[in-house]
Amino acid sequence: MEKLLQQLNVQQKEAVKIDKKHVLILAGAGTGKTKAITTRIIYLINNEKINPGNILAVTFTNKAANEMKERVLKYIKGSDVTIKTFHSFGAYILRREAFAIGRNKYFQIYDSADSKKAGHQIRLRAVVLGLILSVAICAITPFNNAYRHATPLGGGHFPLAPFFILVWLTVLLAVIGKVFKGRALFSGKELLMAWIQMVI
Repeated sequence: MEKLLQQLNVQQKEAVKIDKKHVLILAGAGTGKTKAITTRIIYLINNEKINPGNILAVTFTNKAANEMKERVLKYIKGSDVTIKTFHSFGAYILRREAFAIGRNKYFQIYDSADSKKAGHQIRLRAVVLGLILSVAICAITPFNNAYRHATPLGGGHFPLAPFFILVWLTVLLAVIGKVFKGRALFSGKELLMAWIQMVI
């Protein structure tokens, strides 16, 4: 620990060894704030016997968070200090406590660009669903025409089967989403895509 402290200047040493609960380190870029903070974490664990699991360090960038983790782990092997960015720490809490609000931890976080992009995407699963249902309708329609006299379930000049299937799918997916509280299996656009495939 002494060798580590010798690498610091007077102000950094003071910040590391100070015994106050609240410490503000105010300094410009490239002045060694990250080094002082990581050294303080190591100092608290080694000298003050603070449980590493009770220490939380948050920063703005992944680069800084990874750098701090590497420095701490270099001197304290297997340390379980939580060092994350503000965003990743928020996501960590949400995943860990998701069950408390009836959600599961398997969710994705989209930024505004991701949301716009996802909103215009038609996933392969929707195309496959549309093809499967289209083939099923094509297979059933001749039987429906011959034995059911072209009932509204299929056949005729404009088969209504795709419409009924779309309604059933929408209701079924809504129920599944309500029960399992996960991400929707299909978006509205994807269901519409499947319907168009069935009609064509």
